[in-house]
Amino acid sequence: MRRLGPYRILRRLAEGGMAEVWLARGPDRTPDVVLKTLRPALRGSPDAARLFENEAWIGERIDHPLVPRTLDRGEADGVAYLVQDYVEGPSLARVLERLRGRPPLDLRLCARITADVASALYAAWAVPGDGGDPLCVVHCDVSPPNVLIAASGQVRLIDFGIAAALAVQPIPSDAARKGRFLYQAPEVFLRGEVSHRSDLYSLGLVAYALCAGQAPWSGADEVAERCREEAPPPSWFRPALPPSLERIVQRMIRRDPAARYVSGREVAEDLQAWLGANGGPVTDAELADGVRALFPEGPDGWLPPAPRPARRWVWPAALGVGALGVLGASAGAALLLAWAVAPGPAAAPPSTERLLDRAEVSLRADRVDDAVRLLGALSDAPLDGAHADRRDRLRREVQLRTAVQGVRELLADDPKLARARARDLAAMFPDEPRLTRLLADVEAAVTAAGASGELGEAGGH
Repeated sequence: MRRLGPYRILRRLAEGGMAEVWLARGPDRTPDVVLKTLRPALRGSPDAARLFENEAWIGERIDHPLVPRTLDRGEADGVAYLVQDYVEGPSLARVLERLRGRPPLDLRLCARITADVASALYAAWAVPGDGGDPLCVVHCDVSPPNVLIAASGQVRLIDFGIAAALAVQPIPSDAARKGRFLYQAPEVFLRGEVSHRSDLYSLGLVAYALCAGQAPWSGADEVAERCREEAPPPSWFRPALPPSLERIVQRMIRRDPAARYVSGREVAEDLQAWLGANGGPVTDAELADGVRALFPEGPDGWLPPAPRPARRWVWPAALGVGALGVLGASAGAALLLAWAVAPGPAAAPPSTERLLDRAEVSLRADRVDDAVRLLGALSDAPLDGAHADRRDRLRREVQLRTAVQGVRELLADDPKLARARARDLAAMFPDEPRLTRLLADVEAAVTAAGASGELGEAGGH
């Protein structure tokens, strides 16, 4: 068995975009623990090392039963690691996968899971710093893979890998490119503004999927609709959903952050009150039984299927990724002519290479929402440095295009607010020529509106 410092590694549990997660055992043979290490391809990255250190720093300060404890951290053989409580049970992502094509989850279980995650988010937000004031920790990646349901029926919020303590740290400028697109609040996606309320929006989308059996939007305009329109009521997809529960979910996912709940504590209190009026609190045993019924094979079904062997796409020597923009989507796809088995972890799976290529083709064809879905499929994919950089570059392009389009559409209704948004974008994306042109267009529109007397006091700085 491989060892890392005093810990004996038993088996791999998961591998994400930044870290490898192992089941391990300490020297005193206490209960098994989770041991996290940076992926080998990222161990020389200062950015990855900073995030890893930050996760350990935040984890050591959160002391709450709904968040696994950070027990230890250290370095052995040049490999940094952190040790956390092991939660034996499936992720909410696996639960949602099992619910496809089946009757939806009991609403009382949905409310219990959502209330517990809301409580965990509030506990992180309120955790005191050295001076006693709240650190204002935001998770920045609330999504089904980061919620675990223990076999004993407790809910756990995990993976504070891109979290930020806003009271003592700057707002992460790249939050919109590191979190999962499909669960991001509009203000995060468009402007990179993270807050406790943006975490609650993400949780609201998780609650929506639990209660309605699907996401609010689908199809080619998913991102545009999320940024410009309120979500359809979840009762559209589950007509029997009680209005009293629907109102709670809808308030969590209002487009305007000021219209959402102020805190996770408020969300939890409303959901607990709803449960009190609908059969009483859900016990751990009740939640465990409900989840266990989805996995008749037992623990073997909790983890995602093992990935297929890594393969490497072989490109004709005269052609490269740049040729995709010239040949278009169908011809670009035809360039993927052959593949060869390539042993070792450095080779990207074919699906990774293909998804990145298709995302780039979609962007060249101005199909932004298609690119979002393709890149969303890579949120948890273990990528080497080159592929991770390419994914982040494409995600940055998606964010920029969507934000620019939003500003241009805002011009007709509120030129001053459009100017404020354009200036925010210019600060987020310095030296971006498209924003220079956008700012010029916006200033011209503001000047024209002022000259015609149409410019009111709404919006703007």
